Amino acid sequence: MPKISLDGETLVEIRGSLSSIEGRFSDSASERAEDNADGLGPERLVDKARDYIEDSTAAYERMAKNIRDIKDAIDPVLESFEEADLGLASELVGEEGGGPPPAGGPQP
Repeated sequence: MPKISLDGETLVEIRGSLSSIEGRFSDSASERAEDNADGLGPERLVDKARDYIEDSTAAYERMAKNIRDIKDAIDPVLESFEEADLGLASELVGEEGGGPPPAGGPQP
């Protein structure tokens, strides 16, 4: 079986980047486009622009949902990393109290 190596900090960075990208697919961009459509010229051109805005808004909403789903899928992975780290740290400490302190600093 192939060995998989994942860096928790990298996953946190990816999650932050996905949040930023998701924000760029917000409704505000399509709302501004609709406001500007009236100034394009002839009615026929305005109608085509509105059709395009409507189609692209639906596509943006789908992309934003997919990005949100990926971002949300990272959370359980990060949680399992933290649980594994805490479990391994407590095993290192053992019954004698030796070894390094658990993640997050010494416990009282």
